[in-house]
Amino acid sequence: DREYFTSASIGIVMLASRANWSLQLLTAIKEGRIDKSHVSPDIAEQMKRHEDAGVTNLVESIYGERAVATKDEIKKKMDLYSRLLHGRVGNPYAGKKQFDATCAKCHTLFDRGGRIGPDLTPYQRHDTALMLQHIVNPSSDIREGFEFVTASTDDFRVVSGFMADQDDTLVVIRGLDGQNVTLQRDQIESIKGMGRSLMPDGLLDSMNEQQVRDLFAYLRQAQPVTRD
Repeated sequence: DREYFTSASIGIVMLASRANWSLQLLTAIKEGRIDKSHVSPDIAEQMKRHEDAGVTNLVESIYGERAVATKDEIKKKMDLYSRLLHGRVGNPYAGKKQFDATCAKCHTLFDRGGRIGPDLTPYQRHDTALMLQHIVNPSSDIREGFEFVTASTDDFRVVSGFMADQDDTLVVIRGLDGQNVTLQRDQIESIKGMGRSLMPDGLLDSMNEQQVRDLFAYLRQAQPVTRD
């Protein structure tokens, strides 16, 4: 359930924040004691930022090297989904279930969902082309404040997420588990923008055609869908 998911995510993100903990986590995954699906691609990439050869080798042996889609591949996906959605009707009630299972971990819609990504309620969700662009190629237009950043500290921690707040003495990073991590500026060795969105690529890849239509039918709703 959602409470278990949140608790598990917090634990994984904490383990990924230090090289020796990451090594233990990855070893457990390699040995089959933890399912690798508990670690998202972004958290796997975060662990590589420790610049520890053992950690990097394990990440790449378990998850492979992260592939970046080419412009042609993105265009083909955009064309495919545009044709799939054109003139077709989805079920918003089924789409709500798709949203809750995928998008709601990070995004809020109608006061329900997570706090990692932007609130989708005020977005132009009726604009299918715009929504497709943000979903298929989320790094093409990163909303200000939601760029993926990685901070390294002088006590050998690596924290990833987006900059939730900052001042002259503190930096607050909202992590991939939705939790805020407060860092003292004088303890930060570096903060690097990763040049991409926190939102993962390939969100629609695991859905069949009807599920994609259903999700977009729900996203287009101007009012909350109340029946489960």
